Order: sequence, then structure tokens, then C-alpha cells
Amino acid sequence: MRAAIVSPPTGVSDSTSTSTSIKHYYDETGLEPPKKAGDAIDQLNAFMAKQARMEWSPDNEDFKVYMMIRQGHVVFKRRSMALLYFYWTTISVGLLRTPTLPFLLGALVSTYAYMELYSAVLHIVLDNSAFIRIPGLDQPVFEFLAHHILPVEIAQRRFRDICGDLNVIVGVIFVINMLVFDMLKDGRVMCVVASGGAMAYLGQFAHRQAHMPPGKVNKFTGWLQEVGLLVSPTLHRAHHRTYDRGFAILGGWSEGVVTWLYREVVPSGWVWLWVFVAMTVGGLPGVVRSYLSVYDAVMDGCKQ
Repeated sequence: MRAAIVSPPTGVSDSTSTSTSIKHYYDETGLEPPKKAGDAIDQLNAFMAKQARMEWSPDNEDFKVYMMIRQGHVVFKRRSMALLYFYWTTISVGLLRTPTLPFLLGALVSTYAYMELYSAVLHIVLDNSAFIRIPGLDQPVFEFLAHHILPVEIAQRRFRDICGDLNVIVGVIFVINMLVFDMLKDGRVMCVVASGGAMAYLGQFAHRQAHMPPGKVNKFTGWLQEVGLLVSPTLHRAHHRTYDRGFAILGGWSEGVVTWLYREVVPSGWVWLWVFVAMTVGGLPGVVRSYLSVYDAVMDGCKQ
């Protein structure tokens, strides 16, 4: 059973249904909607600490999160903005190294499809409380479970703070691709890897927008949600109701396949963990090799 105070009624915990629901959610939690974009991390951590001081049954789904907070673990952290801006600069340079505009568009489409699936697998793994004591996964799992308790946190934190949450995983993926390829010298490889990084941050944007009050979502973003290029608030609300569907946080178009696999074919969390490890290590390098092979074959065919 999830904590009653921080799991408001349907349409409120989703933090995306109506402006009235958003206000009601803030009223119930005691948080104040930010008057302007700013650093809400201290406020959110204070709220989580207050919740942790309450009495919780070990049978409560959120018990592990609250126990970690009592032990001194901090949920929402300030990541290195210098490192984040370094990643963004590297990605920008990589995208500019494309040999042609069609090559860049193909790279973006290919990595978008990959990151859609990778985001779903990552979400399945980090939603699993059994992994909260695994070194390297402990903090991400801790944060994902806390997000279930307080889903509105992602709308309160600044976008750059949300992107900073990816500092470690983006660094790992960059290093892996530098070891596999001569990425800095090969502009085409760097362009595809950079496209993957851009899609990772687009996923953070999509997830955050799915939790935004409707009035805070601009028309273009709303259109992207409607056509399925960014995950829709409706689909993501479904995840926060049952936690057994709606794992993709980029576009959501993989929902049917991923949910079927999760419910019917691969119920073991440990199998999903190994899939996540395999995709982290070899996924993007595989996309790079596949895309370059297909692109070269198409270009050779056009020359004939």
C-alpha cells in the first residue's frame, strides 16, 4: 500500500490532468507551486524528510525510501552543472560534425527509436525496489521511487537539474563509445553518438512535460504529445496509477510491446537488469554500427 498523504486521488497524483487537480495536490502535500523557475531542491528534500519522520509500516511500498532518508540519504541532489554543460557542448559539436543534413536526420531518427526502448528498460529497472541496495543503482532507484511518492517534483525542479540527473549514465555511455570507436576523429561516429545524447535529454524534457500543469505546456509541445513524438500525459498518468505500464518516457509508442513483455514474457526484474546492462554497454555502439552500414549501403545504391 502506498503512502496516503503523498498519493492523492486519481487525477491529482498524476499532476497533469487539470489546473484544479494541481492546486489540490499542492494543498494536500503542503508544497507551494513555484512562483518562478528556481531551485526547489531544498524545499522538496525538506518535504521528503518530513514525510520520513512519520510512522510507516514495513509493508508500505515506500518504506525503503523513507528508511534511507532517515539514515541520511538525500533524495534530490545538485549535480555538476559544469559537467552537464560540457556534455551539451560535446553533443552540439558532434551534431555539427555531420557530413550532410540527411545523415544527421537519419541519426536523430535512429537514436530516437533506440532511446525510446532504452528509456523503457531503464525505467523498469529503476522502478524496482529490489535494486535499491545495488551499488551504482542505489541512488537512481532511490530517486525513481521517491518520484512515485512525489511525482510533482519533476515539474518543480529546473530542467537543467533534471538533465543533471543523467550526468553519470551519459558519461558512461560517452566513455564506452570512445573506447569502441575513434569517436573524436570520426565525425560521423561522433554525430550519431551525439544524437543519442540529444535524445536522452529529450527524454528528460518529455518526462518533465508529461507532469507539467496543462497551462505550462506550450502549443508546440502539446502537439508533439498529441502525435506521439513526446510521451502523452495520459499515458504517463497510467504508469503512476499502476506502475506496471507506461514505462517509456520519450515518445511512448513502444508502450504495447514493452508492457506485453513486462507482464507476460519477462516478469523477472533480474532479466530486465541484465538487458539494461547490455543496452548500456552495447546498445548505442550497435546503433552506430548499424546506422553507418545502412547509410553507406543506401548511398552506394544511389550512386549506381
